[in-house]
Amino acid sequence: MADIETTMKNARKSVRQAGKDVQKAWLSAPNPPLKKKLSNMLIEIETFEKNFLKAIKDH
Repeated sequence: MADIETTMKNARKSVRQAGKDVQKAWLSAPNPPLKKKLSNMLIEIETFEKNFLKAIKDH
């Protein structure tokens, strides 16, 4: 069971890091269309993380 918990913890860290990377990219994005795409990506990452946490909690 510890292996599964470690894997889930590492997956969550990866998702959080992806969110941070997208935020950094958004800050340096040169034009509005790119910022919009990055904003949408960030929303998807946040939604994924919420669903992931809910799935962990439910099991």
